[in-house]
Amino acid sequence: METTITMSAMNQARSHTLSRIAEGKLSMADGASLLGLSERQLWRLRRAVGQAGPAALVHGNTGRASPHRIDPAIRTRVVELATTRYAGIRTSLGHHPGFPARTLVMAIP
Repeated sequence: METTITMSAMNQARSHTLSRIAEGKLSMADGASLLGLSERQLWRLRRAVGQAGPAALVHGNTGRASPHRIDPAIRTRVVELATTRYAGIRTSLGHHPGFPARTLVMAIP
């Protein structure tokens, strides 16, 4: 059975580096330096790829919606208000001394 795995550029670089290490073309120390990881982390990645294949490099939540996402109805309402009633007023999630006095802070439940 063929499986398609979508990888970020970082994970593709990790996969390529691990394959070069497996072929003996690159040492663990050089591979770790190349990827900006510790040798210990590279050993962990190598073991994970050996057990689960390249899919081990991809985070388990990749492709899933965030549990903290804003409800689409609330998002639509906020965009509507920001472009009509509150058009021209700067919005922010917090207060900053450099913001003008007419700053609207919206709290989303």
